[in-house]
Amino acid sequence: MEAKMATKIASFVLRVLTFVFLLVSIIVLGTNSKTIGNDEVHFHNVNSYRYAMATIIIGGAFNLLQIALALYRLVTKTDGSILFDFYGDKVANDYRFKTHLK
Repeated sequence: MEAKMATKIASFVLRVLTFVFLLVSIIVLGTNSKTIGNDEVHFHNVNSYRYAMATIIIGGAFNLLQIALALYRLVTKTDGSILFDFYGDKVANDYRFKTHLK
C-alpha cells in the first residue's frame, strides 16, 4: 500500500515539475528576440516558434488537468481515472505527431 502512495506522490510531483518547466519555456520563448540587420525578430514572426508556443500552451492546459486529477487521487486515496490519463496521453501524442508531419 505504501508503494502505491509513493507512486501517486511521485506522479504528482513530476507533473508539477513538468508544469514549472513549461512555464519557463513560455517565458524563454516569449522574451527571446534576435536582431538581424535593422529588424528585430520575435517568436511570433517565425511559424515554427508560434507552433512551439501553441504546443507549450496546450501541454500546460492538459498538464493542469492532470495535476488536478493526481491531487484528487492523493486526497481520496483511490486509483481514479487511470484510463483517462492513458487515452489523454495517447490522443495528445497522436495530435503532436500528426501535426508535426504536415
